[in-house]
Amino acid sequence: MKKTALAAAIAATVAVSPSMAMADSEVQELRQTVEKLMDRIETLEAREEQRESAGNGSASKGKSAQAMNEGEKLSLYGGIHLSVDHNSGDFGPGKEGTGLKSNASRLGFKGKMPTTIGDTELFYKWAMRYGAADEVDAEIEWREAFAGLRGDWGSLRAGRLGVHYKSTYTKIDPWTDNAPQGRQSKGRQGVSGLHSSYFNNAMEYVTPKFNGVHGAVWYSTQFEGEDSEIHNNGAVKNFRGGQAMGAGLRYQDKTWRLSADMVDIDADDTLNGVSNGSGWQLAARYKTGPFTVAGLYEDVEDIGLGQNLWLNGIYRIGKTRLIASYGQNRDAQFFNDKDIDTWSLGAKYDLTDKSELFAAYVTRDEGDDRYDTVTVGVNAKFGASIW
Repeated sequence: MKKTALAAAIAATVAVSPSMAMADSEVQELRQTVEKLMDRIETLEAREEQRESAGNGSASKGKSAQAMNEGEKLSLYGGIHLSVDHNSGDFGPGKEGTGLKSNASRLGFKGKMPTTIGDTELFYKWAMRYGAADEVDAEIEWREAFAGLRGDWGSLRAGRLGVHYKSTYTKIDPWTDNAPQGRQSKGRQGVSGLHSSYFNNAMEYVTPKFNGVHGAVWYSTQFEGEDSEIHNNGAVKNFRGGQAMGAGLRYQDKTWRLSADMVDIDADDTLNGVSNGSGWQLAARYKTGPFTVAGLYEDVEDIGLGQNLWLNGIYRIGKTRLIASYGQNRDAQFFNDKDIDTWSLGAKYDLTDKSELFAAYVTRDEGDDRYDTVTVGVNAKFGASIW
């Protein structure tokens, strides 16, 4: 029975049954309430009919639009990463001594929502780095920003991207964005500057997983004669115009994480010791009980960034992780072919599932020069769904 018919029946019952134990005033009030309810139900039914008829009567289109409105998820996220660092050795004026440092503190938005294309969803992200310890305008940097589509067929996104080549490393270094990280100082603590920051004007396709394996291809391109930077930071910022591309494979389960990547750069112009060419890397991580070991070997000598080796080991005791790492850089034209070795020892203590206290000692030997850092700080990460 329709809601309008049901409401009319109730009104009729009230109208013909005043002999029930109700005063006339109560009966009249109930009758008026039922009439208002009937009007409201008729209004809602009219709106429902309008929605169903929208888009040439396409019910599926109406459902998709409704799902898109109801399914959007938008989150605010970020982090304040601060440390007190003491630098000694051969850092030089303005970098020696003790100071408070912001380690890539950040703020951003990310979200997703269903689309009208089958089971595909739109996903997006925007972030910036800001100075949390000194002049803000001296540390503003646009971080990753993109929009894309994903579904059972994989994902496709475009914008300023941290591509698969970079995530191979960042997913296995516990010190990312702190002094002991392997990519410090444009990539001379064990890995190259290709693992820092983002490729500009880039697109990336990632396949769905098959038995723990997925692949990825990415491409960064500029218009002919455009003198823009392929990459937005570090040594790779010295490639101007042209294009860069890469591909990778990764396998992951509860114990192993294995990755292989290649990169090729063909810029219109190169500066400061980098060259057009290609390179590759292999990486692995193994977990068993409280122990984790990881390593990465990278050969990008052809593009001026050397042959690089990076290793780390982690032992967890409750909320504390004890961490040791070693990095080696060889034959990098960008660093004048210096032999560079870096060691670090440190610990992290979990404050929450996302935030931590840390302390570490780092020493880097570049032949005639040596750089020592003691760092103590906090990585305070946050996030909240705002839609």
